[in-house]
Amino acid sequence: MQVARNSGWSIHLGNKVKTEATVKNSLSDSILQYVTNGDITLVACLERTYQNFKIKYSNLGDGEIESMAIAFDCPTKLVKPYIILSDDGTARNKAMVLGISFLGIVSFFILANKQGILMKDQAIKYVEVLRQNNFSLKENVYNKFLLTLN
Repeated sequence: MQVARNSGWSIHLGNKVKTEATVKNSLSDSILQYVTNGDITLVACLERTYQNFKIKYSNLGDGEIESMAIAFDCPTKLVKPYIILSDDGTARNKAMVLGISFLGIVSFFILANKQGILMKDQAIKYVEVLRQNNFSLKENVYNKFLLTLN
């Protein structure tokens, strides 16, 4: 949240993502608290776009499909870029075809570090918290992350 606030970014969470994650008990209490406090805005895509993408990209999960549909329909995307944070390679490739920007979670922390928003130790701390909460990160990717930080 600190990174987003310092950068003037808005953070949106799709309704379907929230519902799916809540059912699976995988959405942390801290994220739900950010939603409650208004730091994260719940958004919905156009149902028509979602259904079209669901058919076209049936190999993707509901969360990726919804995120892509929200970004695709975003009326300000040409003046205020909409970036999806995810590490799903298939979703990233599909989004790129649609002209939607995609950034991996670790890349997000590297970008924040390079822009001076996060110090190296802060970026490492955030990624460590993700790893402790079952975020899958290959050791070689983690090592590259450590070497890339300023």
